Amino acid sequence: EQFEMGNEQGLRRIGKVGAAEQKAHKNGISFVNLLEPLAMAGGERLYMDFCHPTASGYRVIADTIFNQLVQQVEFSPS
Repeated sequence: EQFEMGNEQGLRRIGKVGAAEQKAHKNGISFVNLLEPLAMAGGERLYMDFCHPTASGYRVIADTIFNQLVQQVEFSPS
């Protein structure tokens, strides 16, 4: 499975995401880690192949990014 912690491919993916997250933080850039939300929402079934999400996978991605944006931005009613 793509998201198993013991899987070599999964460990490489986690390492790359961790490095990207550190670099973003160092440069003051917001970072949204999608690995955990995708894994919790269904893991491999949210992918057509090794890296391209299905429509359901894209929904998880969009919802995750939206929720992160809502947390970072103050909304005032018009």
